[in-house]
Amino acid sequence: MAEQLDNIAVTELEFISVNAESGITIGSAFWFQNRGRNTIELVESSTKPEIVNGKGISITKLSGTYSDPQIAAGSLEVWVRCLSGTTHIHVEAK
Repeated sequence: MAEQLDNIAVTELEFISVNAESGITIGSAFWFQNRGRNTIELVESSTKPEIVNGKGISITKLSGTYSDPQIAAGSLEVWVRCLSGTTHIHVEAK
């Protein structure tokens, strides 16, 4: 069974590392879901990204390809930020 973790707050102020906030080792497989109404931006990078709109993948609460991304084993560090306001993500290790 997948390990369920507490929801993580995501703001528009800066990118946060999903790996660091969740305790999931970089390179481990996991998935997460946007639990709020505001769109978040996802970037996979070995360093903290600068805030540049359109650099990453937009993740919405809506059902669809990018509403609950699956992060594959071997991925770089995963960073997210909210495009407007604040939202929360739910993270589960695989």
